[in-house]
Amino acid sequence: MEADVVNRLVTDLARGFECLVREQQHHVYAFAWSLTGNPQDAEDVSQEAFIRAWRALCGYDRERIRALRPRPWLFAIAHNVWRNRVRGKRLPTGPLDEAAWAIPAPHEAEPATQVEAAERTEMLTR
Repeated sequence: MEADVVNRLVTDLARGFECLVREQQHHVYAFAWSLTGNPQDAEDVSQEAFIRAWRALCGYDRERIRALRPRPWLFAIAHNVWRNRVRGKRLPTGPLDEAAWAIPAPHEAEPATQVEAAERTEMLTR
């Protein structure tokens, strides 16, 4: 079945790609869901993978398309899309609440507070 899709891609890229999407969309989506753990993110990753696949195929010559193994190739693209999305996510940052980290002077603090302050200072140093 993959050979039929590859042959169609070689002879008519647009129609072959349509067959490729129909044949592989559920597999790519399931793979993306296993990576993301979320159906909406899996949909986004799958769609982006197919967009990237189309762009790549437009630049491939016929021999490269003939050598293609569609499912592993699409999985690799989906994996890279997911990895790029994960890399792009940053934890929200903001100013530190200085009051929460304020360390009272040793002579002003109770013994328990001094111990907490020492532990906090050690943690911040690490």
